[in-house]
Amino acid sequence: MSWEKPFWLNSGDNTKKPDWWNEETEDKLMRKAADSVFLPKRVKKLEEARAAAKEKWDRLKGFEGLKQKKRELHLDQYDLTQKQQDVMSLRLEYGISVKKIAERLEIHRTTVDEHISAAHRRIENHRSRLGSAKKKAKRVPS
Repeated sequence: MSWEKPFWLNSGDNTKKPDWWNEETEDKLMRKAADSVFLPKRVKKLEEARAAAKEKWDRLKGFEGLKQKKRELHLDQYDLTQKQQDVMSLRLEYGISVKKIAERLEIHRTTVDEHISAAHRRIENHRSRLGSAKKKAKRVPS
């Protein structure tokens, strides 16, 4: 069986096309050729983008995917805001760095620091109020 050159490689008149050749066939062949060249690159880029998005989502999902707490703090008794409770829990109970907390909660690192310092102030105020209430209770004779 001998190999015959396709009509477009023959020298001479390239305008003569076989009977089965039409515009639809030409479009199909051109798309197939383009897909064989460009599609693998596109698919690879899409897969890389999807993997990067999944990796980012895994990092940013708040409390999901965390291991067991290192210690249990009862932060709800200190009258903290929800963000302050979340930040303090991630920092103290799970031992996560400020940078990782910022990534998980999608906030800036300085905002995490502000939440931590505000939470510390509220906790100290709560403790000082409890201490002064205990001292008053001791002074009052029963």
